[in-house]
Amino acid sequence: MEYSAFKLNYKFVWAIVISSVLFSIIVLISFFQQWAVPQVVNHSAIILSAAAWLIVIGDMAYRKFYHKSFWVIFMVLFPSITPIVYLFQREKLERIESKLSS
Repeated sequence: MEYSAFKLNYKFVWAIVISSVLFSIIVLISFFQQWAVPQVVNHSAIILSAAAWLIVIGDMAYRKFYHKSFWVIFMVLFPSITPIVYLFQREKLERIESKLSS
């Protein structure tokens, strides 16, 4: 990958996204199991999810690929898992973008 629109290190972006998903899963499990989880975990999940959203939306705004509305709709419907799915699909979207611009 010769160019990255991420202003942060790519591994750091993955760490933020994965930790936001893990914290969200912990919060959901604790909610349904009636566990007493400290508020720090809830706030960490919210902050990391917001950071992942901002990073992904910023990358989508910078990129010129089709179906951006698809990703935004899924970010509203599935806010916790869409950033990680987007990161998995990002390389494929870059290849499609380069083929279309050629």
